[in-house]
Amino acid sequence: MIQPQSILEIQKQVLLRVCEDKIKFKKELQKAFGWLSSNELIQLRRWVKDNYGFTHRDIISEVFRPLKSSFESN
Repeated sequence: MIQPQSILEIQKQVLLRVCEDKIKFKKELQKAFGWLSSNELIQLRRWVKDNYGFTHRDIISEVFRPLKSSFESN
């Protein structure tokens, strides 16, 4: 039986397809906040930093800033 993919894995695939276009990449990262749990967002942040940290560092920092802030306030 085929296991359905998680939304996190689907989001990673989308980011792989749009990574050459910084505007689309940023939009897809922002969309993830509406679909993923906090734990999944942490996993996604780690994945994008590992895979795109050199090329999209500014976007990653900007998009994930609210997530970082929410953890610092707890």
